[in-house]
Amino acid sequence: GGGQSNGGLTQEQRDAGVVKLLLSQARAEKDSAGKEALYRDALRMDKANADANLELGIMLVRGLLKAPRPADDAKNPALAEGKKRLRRAAKALPGGDARVWQTCNQLVNVGHSLEGFDRPVMAKEIYMLSVRLRPDHANSVGCVYKVREWLCEWGNRSEALDEVMGIVTKQLERGERSSLQPMTAVSQPLDAATQLSLARSWVRAVYQHVRDTSNAFLLAAAA
Repeated sequence: GGGQSNGGLTQEQRDAGVVKLLLSQARAEKDSAGKEALYRDALRMDKANADANLELGIMLVRGLLKAPRPADDAKNPALAEGKKRLRRAAKALPGGDARVWQTCNQLVNVGHSLEGFDRPVMAKEIYMLSVRLRPDHANSVGCVYKVREWLCEWGNRSEALDEVMGIVTKQLERGERSSLQPMTAVSQPLDAATQLSLARSWVRAVYQHVRDTSNAFLLAAAA
């Protein structure tokens, strides 16, 4: 219950302290099995803990990239649990929490890797999860459209393209990199000027990255 313990703390306070310790140990643990076990111990004590759900969820999703890689199955158990954990964490966190946005960035990176491993079905699930967590995460919206093209899912294609281009137009106006990749844009019914603007936005982004990382060799090659 919530009565005072001998140390002057309630049981809830003591439990919260244990959960905090378990999370700290999980973050420091190098062995993946040990790390997962610590997160699960924390969640047995506090199943709604946002940090534990968030960090275990990302861990499970990233585990899809490890060899041997699983079949391209949207019902993969680790994927299913990872999605559940991340949705639960996002629900518990306050609106606009930066951790949710950061999680979406991480999910997009995982999705890109899954595409590279020829796992488009799983990649689509990851991108769609990111959109559910943050519907305004522009890169996730663009990635959903891109991978649906790969999977030849043509339903609502015009509406989906309109949504993506609404985002892209604003990005280009702000001088940002387009969420629609140039290679995907080539196959879309877009005019030449728009195609060129999309390509330029990616060239600028690559050049900026090279400049920021001070890669003199690549910078000279891009000049």
